[in-house]
Amino acid sequence: LAQRGQFVEAERMARDALEIRRQVLGEEHPLTNNSLNNLAGILMDQHKLSEAEPLMKRALAVCEKTLGAAHPHTATRLHNLATLLEDQGKTGEAKDMYRRALEAREKAVGGEHRDTLSTAAYLAEVHYKEGEYPLAEPLYKRCMVGRTTMASSDTQHLALMSKLIMTLHKQGKNEEAFKYSEEALEIASKAQGAASEEAAQFTKLKAAIGSHVKAAASAAARSSSSTPSTA
Repeated sequence: LAQRGQFVEAERMARDALEIRRQVLGEEHPLTNNSLNNLAGILMDQHKLSEAEPLMKRALAVCEKTLGAAHPHTATRLHNLATLLEDQGKTGEAKDMYRRALEAREKAVGGEHRDTLSTAAYLAEVHYKEGEYPLAEPLYKRCMVGRTTMASSDTQHLALMSKLIMTLHKQGKNEEAFKYSEEALEIASKAQGAASEEAAQFTKLKAAIGSHVKAAASAAARSSSSTPSTA
């Protein structure tokens, strides 16, 4: 029903299913927990984020108690709650939850699993939006290394590369940013064609970063030539 946009009826049925399972199976039964999570999802689809939050927190608490902190289901609950908090503008809480989700997924499925890297990308994005570039940089780089594991499309990978390039640029690391812009342009040209919009975007980005590299080199040369000789 929710997939067809019939949210009112879907919500009513989800609430009924949750109540029945609570009564028959108990609060901590896996099926009850699934119903709790499903209801939270339907509320999120309707942008009832403040209503969904306590349900997701309850679903997480049950998973942590019954499955443990390092279980894949617990990690997924953590990641989903982090996304909900971020959508509500609760950035500090969202970052803490993404970190917990990242740690849980590292323990549950390994550091190079696509789910783990996905959480790393989400956390990197929050840091980027907050201007916390030194924190975003290693997370974006981790996603670059795990590209094959993530099984992401070229478009998704290029989007992450673009953010990494800008993260480096914001920190004045333009030489490194330029190298990534060259790599990104090569990937875009091979995947989409040299005349594609993505290739054009990275051509412009490479040129912009390159101008900063040249400006820094010129400034360094002028500084060197104006330094009095001690000989």
